[in-house]
Amino acid sequence: MHQLNLRRAIQLGMLVLVSSSAASSSATAQTYTSTDTPLRIPPAGTTGQTISSINVTDSFAIADLDVNVDYNHTFNADLAATVTSPNGTSVQLFDGVGGATNAQNGGYRFDDDATGSFPVGFPATNQSYQPQQALSAFNGENAQGTWTLTMIDDLGGDIGTLNFWQLFFLSATPPTDASFADVLASASLLEIQATSQFIDLLADRLRGGVTTSARQYAMQMSRISASPQPYEQPIRLVSTAPSDSGIQQVSYHTNPVYHARKISKNSAWVSGYGAQGSVDNGFQYDFAGVAFGAQRQLDCFTAIGLAGNYYGADGSRGSGNVDLDTLGVALYGSRRLRSNMYLTGILGFSDGDYDTSRQTNTGLASGESDSDAFQSYFELGRTYRSRGWTLQPHVAFQYIGVDYDGYSETGASVSNLQIADDNVDSARGILGASVSRNLCVLGGTLAPIYRIAYTHEFADTDQILVGQFAGANGLRIQGAELGRDFLDLGVGFGYAARCGVTLYADYDAQFTSEHDQHTGQGGMMFAW
Repeated sequence: MHQLNLRRAIQLGMLVLVSSSAASSSATAQTYTSTDTPLRIPPAGTTGQTISSINVTDSFAIADLDVNVDYNHTFNADLAATVTSPNGTSVQLFDGVGGATNAQNGGYRFDDDATGSFPVGFPATNQSYQPQQALSAFNGENAQGTWTLTMIDDLGGDIGTLNFWQLFFLSATPPTDASFADVLASASLLEIQATSQFIDLLADRLRGGVTTSARQYAMQMSRISASPQPYEQPIRLVSTAPSDSGIQQVSYHTNPVYHARKISKNSAWVSGYGAQGSVDNGFQYDFAGVAFGAQRQLDCFTAIGLAGNYYGADGSRGSGNVDLDTLGVALYGSRRLRSNMYLTGILGFSDGDYDTSRQTNTGLASGESDSDAFQSYFELGRTYRSRGWTLQPHVAFQYIGVDYDGYSETGASVSNLQIADDNVDSARGILGASVSRNLCVLGGTLAPIYRIAYTHEFADTDQILVGQFAGANGLRIQGAELGRDFLDLGVGFGYAARCGVTLYADYDAQFTSEHDQHTGQGGMMFAW
């Protein structure tokens, strides 16, 4: 009993010594002791291996590790001892040393900084010795998990007991380097902006912009009848190509009548687009993608369509970088209302794949994450036509919600960050107008179009992530900010040939007090 108390007192003294050293180097000491001991060496007979484990419940990065093994055994040279971390790293403490002497109760501490190695002669207990392999192999690993000590008795005739063993950790606190971690928080900006561009492309199509300039609704029609009293008929979809195969006018008394002889009910389209943007904090980004879809006119008032979208995006500041690849799908539709009004709706979903990297003092920290995004858009507008000009004022609401999976960086040792699950919401109100005119050019229809819109962000403007270094307290990471108020300006054109093919191109600029973005797009549509 007295010997046991003496060992505990010595262990406490060693812990105090380690704690004092840690305080001087801005590190904290933590000790873990086996709970499945004592164990026989070997478990049965006089040869075999004894395995003991320690479960480290705390998460922290290892700055230094010492191992204390308290055991007894006759003929110490029979033994070999190895420590294995939860990460799978193994370090041999000793193998076949100690000669014919007996190991005594009291403990042997293995420390890279010790002055001597495990002696061939009688090893003194309560002393520190250099391990056969350096324990620094564990530095930088996360200590959390199950550690094992394996003691092998490979020669018969002798036995002993593993009384207990201990792990003495120094964990580095505070963490060493958070360089360019703001790039990780700015990643959501890429997805919000690129997804908004895809939604805007669909909204412009449904609004009757450059991508649908090949078609428009005819003027009010009257029914051919022997009755002198006409009444209004539903608006019909007709070709605007300047040929008599499109619209034919017939007079009946004083009221004109329009016949739609050729109606395009279906269309397929593809658009390519790209953008560059910069934020005042130095974050630069760009994205490029392709959108495609098919659309059908159900009746004179209703159109629906299905669209797909893929884009790649890249953002950087200094030596921090984030790459994003996203694949999405959207269902869209438009309904013409009375008094030349229309209602547009878009519902979409996309899946994103993120790769991040940033340079730190301890290496290149890399991470991978996934995202799921839901998009919705609703627009109410009105169409005014006069002398070939079309004016469409509109009000709209756009929502994008993105959920991100948490991840852990690798490659930078104690500077690796652990990023928690996150979500970002964007809810934008839009007030805008577009102006276009159809011109007969080279046997087809050329339609220049001009757009202006004011957008206000009601939801998240601060791009903030919650993360931590291994074993450290949580920290808030501030990313780039776009601001709340956006001014969008756009100009473009579409050219529709008689064969039903439409070519179009577009340029848009977006400005806030915090950033600017320039976008170009172009594509073609075929209607039949």
